[in-house]
Amino acid sequence: MDCQMQRCRLLLRHSLVIATVLFLNCAVHKKQLAFAWLEGKWFSVDMRTMEEWKRVGQEWHGTTYRLKEAKVLETMRLYPAGTGWAFEAQVPDQNDGKPIIFTSENVGIDSFLVANPSHDFPKYILYKNLGEGRMRATIYNDIAEKQAQILYKDGLRQRLPERKTD
Repeated sequence: MDCQMQRCRLLLRHSLVIATVLFLNCAVHKKQLAFAWLEGKWFSVDMRTMEEWKRVGQEWHGTTYRLKEAKVLETMRLYPAGTGWAFEAQVPDQNDGKPIIFTSENVGIDSFLVANPSHDFPKYILYKNLGEGRMRATIYNDIAEKQAQILYKDGLRQRLPERKTD
């Protein structure tokens, strides 16, 4: 009977380890899916810039281009860091070309907010999925200094009638 009890305990331990691994794997996968809406090419209203996002492993990589010159304006990386996410932005002509790191403040199903209170501008970056192939990217230090831009997925703006953009 004692031997059978030990087998049961061992089986229970293995089951708990497997369940924990599966749970953690699902949690990471669920976190990655929170950004699935971000993937694709997003164009500014005036069609001067495009922001392209791709999933690369557990990370999301973004690049902003000025379309007329096909010039890279900024590269971005969104990746798991500790219990949250980090957002890395690198602008070639700023900060000696070094990336600025922002940490996640709030990650939801259709939005994420990252912050770096020690950065001069912006201190906060907010991405919000507005639905219907639209998103809003907002950078700010406080509400008075807010700069928002509506982006349209895959050039959708050219096919939509005029409408208020929130």
